[in-house]
Amino acid sequence: MHFGFHVPTKLFFGAGTFQRAGEVTASLGKRVFVVTGCSAMDRLGLSERLLDDLNQHSLSVRRCCGLELSPTTTDIDRGAAEARNYRAEVIVALGGGSVLDCAKAIAGVAASRRPAADFLYKRTEVDSKALPSVCIPTTAGTGSELNRSAIIRDPEKSLKDGIRSDYLFPRVALVDPELTWTVPKLVTAQTGFDILAHAIESYVSPKRTTSTCRQR
Repeated sequence: MHFGFHVPTKLFFGAGTFQRAGEVTASLGKRVFVVTGCSAMDRLGLSERLLDDLNQHSLSVRRCCGLELSPTTTDIDRGAAEARNYRAEVIVALGGGSVLDCAKAIAGVAASRRPAADFLYKRTEVDSKALPSVCIPTTAGTGSELNRSAIIRDPEKSLKDGIRSDYLFPRVALVDPELTWTVPKLVTAQTGFDILAHAIESYVSPKRTTSTCRQR
């Protein structure tokens, strides 16, 4: 059996890992564009903790929130324009898979003057100019913090697909199990099923690596 595997993201896992956000971000840039959900992150105090940590490391910070439940090309274009005007050097994402996807797409699109739709429809590709990103997931399920994809939606054409590039791999992932403790039971169940769906999807895909058990 032969396969190639490439995950350039530096992963920090464990309880309390969230506290390293300022430290790892400071190593990537001084002007930080933070992408989060609004209501839950604010209600739980996670946004405040993140912003305080970044400020303690003498970083300049601007925050972007108010995203759609499933990020759209409009969200990406708005966020990319804000990041570009702010002269952001690094993107930090805190939230579920949709927030991480949105932040990664912003990191890729902000380096270009092209709209997000051009990347979604493969009219252009994310290149080495993409901003580095730090992803901090608050749910389990998507694996967005360790992959090269950003799933977004074009509301005008009712299309949901991904922008994919090796340059979209987050530079750092901070996976802190404590951030999932306050997730509602329903969301925990949904993200657990998401993990199962991805596993089955990989197994039945025609592009899968042939397994040894199938060869026997």
